[in-house]
Amino acid sequence: MPSKLTDRNLPLAVFGCTFYFGWMLLVYVLSAGPVMTLVSQASPESKKFVRPVEKIYAPLGLLGRTPLKEPLIWYAKLWGYRKK
Repeated sequence: MPSKLTDRNLPLAVFGCTFYFGWMLLVYVLSAGPVMTLVSQASPESKKFVRPVEKIYAPLGLLGRTPLKEPLIWYAKLWGYRKK
């Protein structure tokens, strides 16, 4: 009997995992705007603190080769991003 209960809960578990993964991905991408702004305004003395942040957000650099490049740059400019 317990196996039937877990079989019924499997689609809910899959949906829950997919939902939370998607939510975290959305938060990760939307946090890039404020982070890009802070990194662009960092002083030369704080570069050792900026490098780990750049590594965390490096996968978003791959989106620079897709049609999402312009919307991401636009979103970063909303947060005050200025390229040096």
